[in-house]
Amino acid sequence: MSDRSIQKFKEYVQKLNPIDDIIFRKMAENKEFCEEILRIFLQDYHLKVLNNKSQYAITNIERRSVILDAYCELKDGR
Repeated sequence: MSDRSIQKFKEYVQKLNPIDDIIFRKMAENKEFCEEILRIFLQDYHLKVLNNKSQYAITNIERRSVILDAYCELKDGR
């Protein structure tokens, strides 16, 4: 990769923020990030994420599907 390409890439990345899908996907791979986001949204400051999966795909028997930014399993079973 040339110096110019690297510079252009850095400039592009610096313009991104967490609302951009590409950045949120990467952030959602981090369990602590998911835990903090859910604590804020659910107003449950004792919430604990046991597992999380970024870009988790679910398909039902009728072949309808959804891709979740993050699928998290909480300590209390939710």
